[in-house]
Amino acid sequence: SDARFALARQEIDELGLDETDRNLLRALIEKFGGGTKTLKKFFNEKKVPPKLREYIPLIAEKDGKEVYAVCGMEISEKVKEDEQTKNIIYIQIKENAL
Repeated sequence: SDARFALARQEIDELGLDETDRNLLRALIEKFGGGTKTLKKFFNEKKVPPKLREYIPLIAEKDGKEVYAVCGMEISEKVKEDEQTKNIIYIQIKENAL
């Protein structure tokens, strides 16, 4: 289709990610929770194939220094709901409609 052709020309993949997005995700894979475990180790333990890792949505600091959630898999202890939680943000991820 014309939309797919336009996206391909801009090097945007089927998930809507461009090269910058993919590079950020790769960098985040090395830093999970700012603590005891890298994302690489986390993904290895969960048996996530390397070729799929860059497509798993993450919730993280803008600079990529801290990952708060690996969507559908894990939430950092730093942001889990507890008795002191005052606000909750719900995020829904939808597949690309292309």
